[in-house]
Amino acid sequence: MRSFYGNNPFSISIGILRIILLYSSVAYTDEYLISYNSSVKNSILIYQNLSITLAMQKCFGKQSDTLILTKTSQKETVKKTIFTHEDKFIAFLYNLGIDIHSYTTNINYIENSFTTLTFKTQCFNIESFDSYIKISILQETNNK
Repeated sequence: MRSFYGNNPFSISIGILRIILLYSSVAYTDEYLISYNSSVKNSILIYQNLSITLAMQKCFGKQSDTLILTKTSQKETVKKTIFTHEDKFIAFLYNLGIDIHSYTTNINYIENSFTTLTFKTQCFNIESFDSYIKISILQETNNK
């Protein structure tokens, strides 16, 4: 009986190579809920929280802004990659828009300031490849 690729060993190796190439660049796509909060008192960072959680329900919307972060190893998780490049990721969040609330008091020539930065929880589509991850924010669309 002849095989699907014929009896030629060269054609069999081409078939195996096609299968390997097809599955080697497969991306794993998940949706995450991400929020960020920090507090600064008198120019000193006193609290910072970057929360990354796998979404339990499907998020709807169009992908708009995208950030690509490189992995240090193939087995690195999405959360670890984001925390490794935390400065780049927070700068990406600033570009998307962060709520800033600042309070300043001045009593007897002593000034006290308190500032909070908040990025409200948003849904992100994250594609994980072998050497990098691609993060895209999902903007809600109005179907009116």
